[in-house]
Amino acid sequence: MYNFDNNFNELQNLLENRTEDDIIKNFNFKNLIKYRQEELRLIFNFLSAANTLKEFVRESKNKWGFTKAFLEEYDNRVENTFKKSPLVQFVEACRNMLVHEGFPFPKMSRIHFNKNSPITYSLTVKSEDLIKSEFFKKGVAYCNTHEEINFSEVCSEYYKIVKDFYAWFDSNMKFNSGS
Repeated sequence: MYNFDNNFNELQNLLENRTEDDIIKNFNFKNLIKYRQEELRLIFNFLSAANTLKEFVRESKNKWGFTKAFLEEYDNRVENTFKKSPLVQFVEACRNMLVHEGFPFPKMSRIHFNKNSPITYSLTVKSEDLIKSEFFKKGVAYCNTHEEINFSEVCSEYYKIVKDFYAWFDSNMKFNSGS
């Protein structure tokens, strides 16, 4: 969980704590490319950490001697929390696409609400750019309901889903006696 938490926090820090100086005043093509590479690196680290955590628990559940009742509840929660969630399937599709062919160049949006509020930024990608990929099939359902995807929002929602599931997992593990 440590790597997953750290990767999420690093990604959110970059996505949510940009300043006008970071983006506008220091703008040149070389800095933009470096900044974009860092965004994609952190997105990839977050997606990879989530996948590693999922695979570790999946493999461990088959070896740790859990009770049949616990395994049934685990399978039910995996089905309802992950397999049936368009958002989770979208995140997994992003990881597959990033690993196998790269990722569309995300669009950074500058939002200024009024003179007294700070400028905010968002990192978005158009659904139509994602759906084109053969590695993105799992994410199509989510894209069909979103013309443009905000990565900070998606990652925050996904992080909460994963944290809630693993909090349940940690607090409800039941082992067979003698295991």
